[in-house]
Amino acid sequence: VECLKENGPWIGKKVLLPSAEKTREVIPRSLKEWGASVVFATAYSTIIPQSVDKKVLQLIIDREYDIITFTSSSTCLNLVKIIGDDIFNSIKLNMKAASIGPITTATMRKLGFDPVVEAKESSLQGLVESITEYLTGNCHSTR
Repeated sequence: VECLKENGPWIGKKVLLPSAEKTREVIPRSLKEWGASVVFATAYSTIIPQSVDKKVLQLIIDREYDIITFTSSSTCLNLVKIIGDDIFNSIKLNMKAASIGPITTATMRKLGFDPVVEAKESSLQGLVESITEYLTGNCHSTR
């Protein structure tokens, strides 16, 4: 938002904002406050898959993984829905999870678990770099 503000003025500008169906309002609200006309276009929607590989779920339950990545709040929420509250509550404190950034981390904490690593930069590249550092022992975990 600060970067956008610095690149104004926005008065009279027309902005097309393709985004997820469920998204935060920070950018469009700020642009409107600065005088821009914002058109919001839903580019994609996150949904829970109709079927899930039971072997993958069992790997999560048995902690047979090095790290699980969460790239959005919806990935956290959807995992809980898929795996079920009871099972999730029994494994969440021992999950080795990576978060793409502070918003996803906040959702994880609301669900009752902390990431072992959070991306330094909220991007896929930042997530991969932070996971690599964590798995090779070149960084400090968040817990």
